[in-house]
This record gives sequence, structure tokens and C-alpha cells, in this order.
Amino acid sequence: MHTGMYGSYVMSGEMCKAEKKELRRTMVAMRRAMDSVVKSEYDAAIAEAVTGLAEYAAADTALCYISKPPVEVGTNEIVRRSLECGMRVAAPVSEPGGVMKFYIIRSTDDLVVGMHDIYEPAVSRCELLESVGSEVPGGSASRSICIVPALAYDMTGHRLGWGGGYYDRYLKDFEGVRIGICYEENIVDTVPADEHDQCVDIVVTEKRVMRIR
Repeated sequence: MHTGMYGSYVMSGEMCKAEKKELRRTMVAMRRAMDSVVKSEYDAAIAEAVTGLAEYAAADTALCYISKPPVEVGTNEIVRRSLECGMRVAAPVSEPGGVMKFYIIRSTDDLVVGMHDIYEPAVSRCELLESVGSEVPGGSASRSICIVPALAYDMTGHRLGWGGGYYDRYLKDFEGVRIGICYEENIVDTVPADEHDQCVDIVVTEKRVMRIR
């Protein structure tokens, strides 16, 4: 069972929110200032590293967000490779009330523009991923991975998201391997965290793979 905190200092709610807001502003500015050619090269390197992981090779199900340029790490190549190799691929749909669900896509044709102008599965024709674990025929929790977006990560696997809490709520019950992706310049000493924040197991940048646990 995953836990939210991996031994990091837990901050009070208001202090944590304030520090996250400031760090988020800095990270977004850094992302927006990145040269588009360099970003494409980094995205390709991250995709190569992710798909080269032993955990990826062992997985039968990949949960992966659909990236929105220019700030997020691109996931198009990860999604493409996962579909081509026959993995079951599921992408997130954000719903009112802070709920996030994953739907299985069979190609990028299953994607439509959704909430916040983000591409997401067309729920009218995509199957809801009911569970990830032993209840899935032929599957197991250990054979599932989730690609987790972030504006920043630290060395304990804590992430700085956009502040909506969608991934923290979803990952609380996710028993597969959590793979965080970001750029090397967005690795920081400490991401402000509270007791609700969820960590990842692995962080991948364009330069290295960091195994947290």
C-alpha cells in the first residue's frame, strides 16, 4: 500500500498552499520560457526513458494523461508506443467536484476537447476503466503504471501539480507503479507537502531515472 508521505516534513495547510502557489508560479514561468525545439527533444528523451523501464515492459495497462502544450511534458510518444505495443491505454477525464476517471482509448481518434481545453477520451464511446488490479481479468496491480504529470518533483517523490488535487485523490487508491515525469530543471530540493499529497515511485527526466522506492 502506498502512503502519501515518504518521511518528508508535513506543513500546515495555509503555509503549504502559499509556498506551493509561489513555486507553481516559478515553475510555470520556466516551462513557458523553454525553447520549443529543446522541449521536443526533452519530451522524446523522457518518452524513450519511460518506455525503456522494466516496469513499463512488465505492464499490461498504462494510465497516461494527454499533454497540453506548452507547459506540460509531452506524452504523445508514450501514448503512441503504448497503443502500438498492444497495451491497454487509459486517459483521464476530469469531472466537476474534483473527480477524475480514466477511460480506455484504442487510438487518438477517441480523444475530444474537454474540460480546460484538454484532450480527453470521448466518454460516449470509450469504456470506463473500472479498476486496476486483481479484479481486472488477466491483470494485476503490479502490471499497471500511471504516468503522473507535475510542474516539479523533489527527491522524495513529492509533486507540485496545478492545485486541483485530482491526482492526489486518484492515486490514494491506485496500487500500480506511479511514474512521474518532468524536466530536469524542475527537480527541486523540497516540494511543500501536506498529509493529503501523494508521492510517485519513479521520477523520469530527460537526463535520469530516479527510483524513489
